[in-house]
Amino acid sequence: MSTKFSEKQQYLICADYAENKNYSETARNFKTSDKTVKRIVKSNPEMAKIAEEKAIKNREKITEYMDSQAPRINSFINKFLTRLESDEVNGIELDKLAKVFGIVFDKFCRPAQEIKLDNEIKIIIDNPSLEAWSE
Repeated sequence: MSTKFSEKQQYLICADYAENKNYSETARNFKTSDKTVKRIVKSNPEMAKIAEEKAIKNREKITEYMDSQAPRINSFINKFLTRLESDEVNGIELDKLAKVFGIVFDKFCRPAQEIKLDNEIKIIIDNPSLEAWSE
């Protein structure tokens, strides 16, 4: 047990590491060294296991929520694409439109996920670089 960090802080460190799987990132978050984070995680296997299980459950809940929002996101993407095709876009800066679309697309469109926009358009995301698109 580290004297620098309380048991609660050590759990939080294990939980943060369970989320990001990166000693350096966790160290930055807690203003300590990556060696300290590694030592805490390795010396508390039960705590690390509990944190990992919680992280998995959290990711599952987030994925469930995102999946439940698919109809709204599909509607947003449809509206966005329709608006791009119309004359309404003339008054709006393209970079602002692209940022909004990019944020939504990045957050909700995971690699190897098929997205159906109505029944007319089908986008297949093959990898994060979005190299494979098909209609």
